[in-house]
Amino acid sequence: MWKKEYSRQHRYYLKNKKKCCEASKKSFNKNRENNLAKKRLVNNERSKIRKERYRIYMESFVKEHYQEIMLIKTLGEAIKKKKKSIRSKKYYARKMNAKGSFTTEEWGKLKKKYGYKCAICGKKEPFKNQYYKFLEQDHIIPLIKKGSSFIENIQPTCHKCNCLKMDKIDISYNNVV
Repeated sequence: MWKKEYSRQHRYYLKNKKKCCEASKKSFNKNRENNLAKKRLVNNERSKIRKERYRIYMESFVKEHYQEIMLIKTLGEAIKKKKKSIRSKKYYARKMNAKGSFTTEEWGKLKKKYGYKCAICGKKEPFKNQYYKFLEQDHIIPLIKKGSSFIENIQPTCHKCNCLKMDKIDISYNNVV
């Protein structure tokens, strides 16, 4: 009647399926909190193990790719500073009631026209050994002297030249386009 491969317990289960299911449910409900606590503990241990593995992996990854990571980090910081600088300059232009504005595409074309070089000293961007590594937007006729913010009144300069020029209009150009 019974197949040989079934164990005694399995044969009992097959005969009394309903009874076994009810007993199993009773046992589960009786020990529910205990079982859930065990599950949480196991899951917590697993997550700790996963986190530790990830930490070890990241340490080895950083050791292998340290130079690239630092380069990306510094470039990202420089881009954030540049965006902040552009926002503050636009705010200042609005405050001074300056006419006009220009887009990022226009600024890119202007930098390309100048060969990514400072209009005053002729240094090429990105600048080495300087805190500000990229060209800045300089108003040829300063906003304080009623200049506009149209792209025709903008020239790319390095930070040093921009600071030296300040609010002057007449400036000798070494690298005229």
